Amino acid sequence: MAAEEQWAQCCEWLKRVGLIGSDHLLASNQARLSDLCRFLRDGVMLCKLLHLLDKNSIDLRSINQRPQKAQFLCLKNISIFLQTCEHNFGIHKDDLFDPEMLFESLDFKKVLHTLSRLSNCPRAQRLHIQGFSEERCQNGGDNEIYETLFRDMANGPAGDGQGPGIKGQEAADDLTIYSDLNLDYRRQNATIPRPEAPDISRKRDLCLQELVETEHNYVEALNMLCRKFLEPLRRVLNEEQIKKIFGKIPELSTIHQVLHKGLKEAQNNNSAGKTIADVFLENQERLIIYAEYCANLAAAQQELEDVMNNNEEAKNLIQECQNEVNEGRHQLKGYLVVPLQRILKYHLLLQELDRHSQPYSNSDLGDLKSAHEAMKDLAEYINEAKRDKEMLQIIQDLQSSILDMPSEINDWQNLGKLRHDGETRIERHSDPVRKRYVFIFDKVMVICSKQTKRLSGLFLGHSVNRWSLGEVSVEDEKYIFKDWVKLENCHIDNSVAAGQGGSTKGRHNSFLLVVDVNKAAYTILTKDSDSKERWMKHISDAIEYLNPAKNREMEHTFSITTFSRPTTRCMICNKLLKGTIFQGYRCSRCEMVVHRSCLDGVQRCEGRARHESPIPPSHPRRPSEPYPGYGNLQLMNFPWWVERMTREEAKRQLELLPDGTFLIRWSERHQKLVLSLKVKHDDVKHMRILKHEEANSFYLSEVRYFRTVEALVNYYRQNSLSECFSDLFSTLSRPLYDTAVVKFSYQGPGANYLSLELDDRVIIISHDGESTGWWKGRIGNRVGYFPKEFVQVENNF
Repeated sequence: MAAEEQWAQCCEWLKRVGLIGSDHLLASNQARLSDLCRFLRDGVMLCKLLHLLDKNSIDLRSINQRPQKAQFLCLKNISIFLQTCEHNFGIHKDDLFDPEMLFESLDFKKVLHTLSRLSNCPRAQRLHIQGFSEERCQNGGDNEIYETLFRDMANGPAGDGQGPGIKGQEAADDLTIYSDLNLDYRRQNATIPRPEAPDISRKRDLCLQELVETEHNYVEALNMLCRKFLEPLRRVLNEEQIKKIFGKIPELSTIHQVLHKGLKEAQNNNSAGKTIADVFLENQERLIIYAEYCANLAAAQQELEDVMNNNEEAKNLIQECQNEVNEGRHQLKGYLVVPLQRILKYHLLLQELDRHSQPYSNSDLGDLKSAHEAMKDLAEYINEAKRDKEMLQIIQDLQSSILDMPSEINDWQNLGKLRHDGETRIERHSDPVRKRYVFIFDKVMVICSKQTKRLSGLFLGHSVNRWSLGEVSVEDEKYIFKDWVKLENCHIDNSVAAGQGGSTKGRHNSFLLVVDVNKAAYTILTKDSDSKERWMKHISDAIEYLNPAKNREMEHTFSITTFSRPTTRCMICNKLLKGTIFQGYRCSRCEMVVHRSCLDGVQRCEGRARHESPIPPSHPRRPSEPYPGYGNLQLMNFPWWVERMTREEAKRQLELLPDGTFLIRWSERHQKLVLSLKVKHDDVKHMRILKHEEANSFYLSEVRYFRTVEALVNYYRQNSLSECFSDLFSTLSRPLYDTAVVKFSYQGPGANYLSLELDDRVIIISHDGESTGWWKGRIGNRVGYFPKEFVQVENNF
């Protein structure tokens, strides 16, 4: 059989097994050998293939499913595949390829040979799925396709081969779930004949209808997850398991109720002037919560699988819940994917709506282009946050694989993201040339040796197989730390280097990494010119990343920074800084914050930020005691405490409220605590709370003293104030603010939000956002907005 036919037969077999769908690139006539190689290169799909053949043969938790081209992880995944083939599927060592043969595209014929043997082994044949030919091509003319593979891989598109075009059975099921929940409006109504839209306005109305109706259905889907799955499972799972599996589902439900209500009101033109675009623009930052949900989705599905495997009671209950929803057509695991699918569709829906609204110069839908850009910006943020989560896992895996890592770089903040890794030869000063495994991060280059001798290093040629020479334990493959270089103070010298007393022979594919601080130099010797270019590019890019040219050109001091606030925006384009780690640059002089891609738009640094004054204040600072004469008052947890407030503002706050409503404030004018109370005839009384210094007591009149302000309030809630003021027959019946107990935890996405923990007590200081589902609250010294549905209001009467 011709070699070209053999790799195509392999693709057909992968389709029959269910690893790829019928709409996958590898199942089409446009597929090339390099596409198959790229698809298998990181080892993830090979391991998933074994799981499809026999789910008990491999634990997918033992592999890194998103290695992001990190060579050490890809080789580890491939090695796990090979060991499983030998130990669980009975493939002979001589029929196994070496990991480098796949990763570096050195002998893909041997890869196909291994897969052919796997497809026809007895264990795979239990599924009654036809394998593909075991013949190995001996025709020299057919070797050309393999000889050009290395070049095709080097020049082909970047990526891991697991992009949006990969749709196996699991992905197809996810799309079916999305449709069954009536979220795919067009797919749902594809069979319903419609008259051709008479004009462009009709098309616009249909797009708007699709947006609003599918949002309603999505809210119902989120509520279903809470009612039909989350709440019943609380009976059999602990809170940590619930949180891992369902993540932010309750919070998403609340946010989308608000979003749908806003869309519906805007559609009906009764939203106080708000348009469809306004609704999305106002909710963009709230939707940042999706970044955490999507980044943790794989872990949530794995936790669910563990529960199903280890908790029989929970498994039975989950199956009961699944049967109750859609007659058991879909599993909970698939429903958890729906939020990811929904959030990534908004910018597409808005783009379509904008396209059909363009003839209307003053569209009643608002600035749809800005709304589309905002939701596209959000989608990019979510995708980058997911990649950052994967990168942190890669760094964690690496840290556990390197022995004797120095403490000063044993942290992702000091390393940066991994850019490149691989084996090469290095010479430092007069030391001999040694083979080393090198990791290039954003900030440092880490040089290691391997703890276990890789048997592939003993081979004279690639035709010999490491697996035929003995066992190699994947878990035992560790790296021993040897050296590290801080890249910030380095530069590349591309002159041909010669070691002390040596010659330039064999050094044509070498270059120097020079450390500017101590003038030390590392000679990096690569195997060929292509490898040299790759190593030089990765190191040069890292150096430029740490020292952007704009620092020299525009006198800035930009440094790459991790911003803790998710809503931080670039000062050039006003878009979100993407991801969760090293999202952008900050200048330490002017404090400008920018994307890397926006550096070209910065102007000359103006030095210290305008809001900072280099001159010390001419007036003395406020005393460290915030309330002079009253000590360190701790009143933030009381619903009657409003901090600093004028007499006029207190009157405005109280005059329309029921009699007996009260507050306590600090009067800047009198430098005293003041009790303000609503009494009859819309009047408001103001009474100073005094402090007896010697007795360390508080009082309204000398009739009665109290150890604390709280004790004073509690007494006069039950007793008339007439003992202090003869004509005042009132009690302190109701504090200004309501309080509430938290029913569901909530993690605020930004500085303007108030995070909630179960059973927290919240003081509700404003209901201004009630129409959109939000209140403003205070817990201790923290103030911010939170979903009102997440709390239960208490009775403070």
